[in-house]
Parts: sequence; C-alpha cells; structure tokens
Amino acid sequence: MLTVARTTFRDIEKEAAGCDITLPIEDYLDMIGALGARHCRVFAARIDGQVVAWSIVTVEGSYAVHYYAAMRDTAMRIHVTDRLLYAECCMLGSQGITDYDLMGIGSDFAPSLKGLNAFKTKFTETITPVTPARDVPLKKVFYKTLQAVQGVRRAFRQ
Repeated sequence: MLTVARTTFRDIEKEAAGCDITLPIEDYLDMIGALGARHCRVFAARIDGQVVAWSIVTVEGSYAVHYYAAMRDTAMRIHVTDRLLYAECCMLGSQGITDYDLMGIGSDFAPSLKGLNAFKTKFTETITPVTPARDVPLKKVFYKTLQAVQGVRRAFRQ
C-alpha cells in the first residue's frame, strides 16, 4: 500500500539510503533548517512503511518550487513520483499555493536533467524558458571567506 504524507527529512534520512541523491544528507538538512517550516515542505511516499520517494519543496507566498527529489528505482515502474507530485499539489493547494514550478524542463544549461523531461512534461503544456541564475559577489573577500568555510565544513563531514 502506498502512503504519501508531509514529513520531516530526519524521519526519512535513514530510509533514504536507497534513493539516488546527489548531495550529502547534511546539505538537505541545512537547507530545510535555514528555510524553516514557513518556506520549506518535505514530502515522502512510502510502500509498506518504507520510504521509496521524497521531495523538498520551497514556498514563498502562493508560489512553490519542487527543488529536490529522489526515489528508489523500484518506485519508477509503479509511478510513485506521479502520485507523490499529485499529493503535493493537493496539499500545497490547500495551503494557498497557486503556482508550482517543477524546475529544469528541457534546459540546455543542465543537460544531465533532460532525462526528467518525460516526467515533468506530463504535468504541463507550457514550458517556460528561464535564464539561469548567476551569483555575482559584491563583497568578494566575504564571498571567498564563505567558500573557504564551506570547504572546511565539508572536510569535517567526511
């Protein structure tokens, strides 16, 4: 039986080991902690109590962004992510969200994400081209210091 619920990332951290994730778990936890419950939602789909897919959604006003997601390979054949996304839309809609961005559809900027096009284009007829964001540090010394601190943090985690 498939169940979908809003959850916390700590709840799924241990179970997420079988999901294909690109960042260390701590990076997701840092993001969730920094944004807080007002601006971040975590959803998980479980089969027989085990997490098979999850997503992190950022929220600002009535706008939400499907920021990160992962699933187990076994979940793909039974369309768990479709069901999870539908549940997210229902739950977010009940919270006043009117726009939901799936990010990165058909982008030449990130060709590695083009494999997600088949999934994402099931939910929209319109693909909106977006210029990728660029960081332009105004305080270069401060920015370099932040980069160095992040490097030290990553070194300690390993």
